[in-house]
Amino acid sequence: MALWLFKATATKASLECTTNLAEFDHFLCKAGNDLKKKGTMTQRAINVDQVQVGDVLHCYYILKSVPYWNSAYEVIKSEKHPHPEWFGEPVEGTALYTLADDAFLKRRDREGAYDVDPVAGAYTGWPLVRVGKAMKYDGKRFPGQATLVRYEEPATTSV
Repeated sequence: MALWLFKATATKASLECTTNLAEFDHFLCKAGNDLKKKGTMTQRAINVDQVQVGDVLHCYYILKSVPYWNSAYEVIKSEKHPHPEWFGEPVEGTALYTLADDAFLKRRDREGAYDVDPVAGAYTGWPLVRVGKAMKYDGKRFPGQATLVRYEEPATTSV
């Protein structure tokens, strides 16, 4: 089991939408592929293919450098989700799933902030189960524009 840090911001969906999806619908929307700036090429979203079923995502929603949400979730298989019928096929090489029924997502995401994965042709994300509170947020763990990083224990020095 690996630990991951996931940072959401207002550049996509609102705090309310993101947290309600995770807390009540047990789902974190994440495209496995991103369009490059001109919208003609795709690339695998950074670190998405490294997250596995059983890994724990420590999630934060950041507004003006302040964390407003800090919960931890285990990534689960779709059949373990309270609503397995919402999910379609797994996204190859990842623990993400396509959504077969995106009505719950659209109910939460009224502004249409989330994008369909350009390769999968559907909304994608991780089915989740809450496992507690996330570790304390440290913005220095997210280099550049990174939103998903593997947690590495700080190195200890021996004397």
